[in-house]
Amino acid sequence: MSQDIGNVGSPGSATFDPGTSSYAINASGSDIWDVSDSFRYSLQAALGDGEIVARWISINNPDYWTKAGIMIRADTSAGAANAFMLETGPGHDEPVLPVAPEWRGRHERLRQPPGRRRWNGPRSG
Repeated sequence: MSQDIGNVGSPGSATFDPGTSSYAINASGSDIWDVSDSFRYSLQAALGDGEIVARWISINNPDYWTKAGIMIRADTSAGAANAFMLETGPGHDEPVLPVAPEWRGRHERLRQPPGRRRWNGPRSG
C-alpha cells in the first residue's frame, strides 16, 4: 500500500517489480519534520514483533532535504507519532546525516536523540 500523507504538491506513486524484488517510489511533499509531515508513504501493516531489512539503491535528489528511509507510524495522519531511520541524497552535508534516527511522540515536534549529532551505523549500498 502507498499513499500521500499531508499536503503534497503532486500525487505520488509506488510500483513493485517482483523480478528484482524492488520498489520504485515517486513522491513530492514539503518535509518530514516538526508537527506535521508532507510526503509519500509506502507501507506494510504489521502487528507484534517483526524485522525490517531494506537496502537503498539510489535516491534522486531534487531537493536539499530529500529523504528516504524506514518509518514506523502510529497512523497515517500528518502529525502521527513515528520513528524514522533516514538517509538523504548526495550533496547533503548536514552533520546529523547521512543516516540518522528521528522520532515524534504524540503532540510533540520531530526530534533527534539528545547529544547525538551523527549516526555511526552502516550506510546503504
